[in-house]
Amino acid sequence: TACVSYGDGVYQLVDTASGRVMQDFYHHSGDCRSVHFTPDSRWLLTGAFDKASYVTQVSNGSVVATCSGHADRIVQARWNPTAPGYASCSTDGTVRLWHPIERIDST
Repeated sequence: TACVSYGDGVYQLVDTASGRVMQDFYHHSGDCRSVHFTPDSRWLLTGAFDKASYVTQVSNGSVVATCSGHADRIVQARWNPTAPGYASCSTDGTVRLWHPIERIDST
């Protein structure tokens, strides 16, 4: 499975073997610039020009966490490889650390 993101904020899960779109997501209202799976591929992190990041449960497509707080566009978001949580960086010159994992683990 791969994730493709677009300038209109849409991102899609795509089956890499067949090229078939498995699911469309319409959570972002601005250019979705960053997509990143957890190592186990259970959770998908997206960041966009709408200043928000979302954590989506891949198995059912539900958003389990929404984090906002940047003053400008998010250009990158990445899971922490060694601890729960993720970082996002913005054109506002900040990097923010988020810890939505507590909520995710209970779903």
